[in-house]
Amino acid sequence: MTQITIDIPNESDTNWVLQLLNLLQLEYRIENLQTNKKLSEEEFAKNQALIMNYIGMSASRADDLLNWVKESRQDRPLPFRD
Repeated sequence: MTQITIDIPNESDTNWVLQLLNLLQLEYRIENLQTNKKLSEEEFAKNQALIMNYIGMSASRADDLLNWVKESRQDRPLPFRD
């Protein structure tokens, strides 16, 4: 058995390929993939709330953690470098 993966960006071409596969009586599986989909602010907030709820962290605690990481990573003079 040989497996071939084909990415078809144009939806109209998908129908043509499916007709050909059916004509040849080949088995196939369809996976719809979305790449680089930008979430709306509402979707982002919903997903963020789900993640925060899952890990048990409030949004204010996450903001505190993010600020701490940003502050700790700020450039500072290193000994014997200047």
